[in-house]
Amino acid sequence: MGKHCKLHQEYNSQHTDPKQYMKKNRYQKAYTSLLRLRFHPIQAARDLYYIHCQLQIEASIVGKSNYVTRFIQLFTIPRVRRATLASFTVMIAQQMVRAAYGEHCDYPQIHKHC
Repeated sequence: MGKHCKLHQEYNSQHTDPKQYMKKNRYQKAYTSLLRLRFHPIQAARDLYYIHCQLQIEASIVGKSNYVTRFIQLFTIPRVRRATLASFTVMIAQQMVRAAYGEHCDYPQIHKHC
């Protein structure tokens, strides 16, 4: 294993998303991870509680569905279908702008108009 891979593994093992820990029911590790991100233990505890509530709400909404049913819902539920179309349109517009400006100048210089 190369040096880059070892560094990547060390980084990932030290900086895991607290939400991922909580999904695996590892609340102590999630709290420890939050302590590195927040200035005070009370802030870490607050965020731990917020993430817990968010996971409960997500579980109640998602229920027993899987990726296939959620993908199908992108096109069958009218509100979600409109949101999908809007986000697709924005994504295409962003790509077109990037292509137009990318031919003439670097990305950070867009505001200077080359």
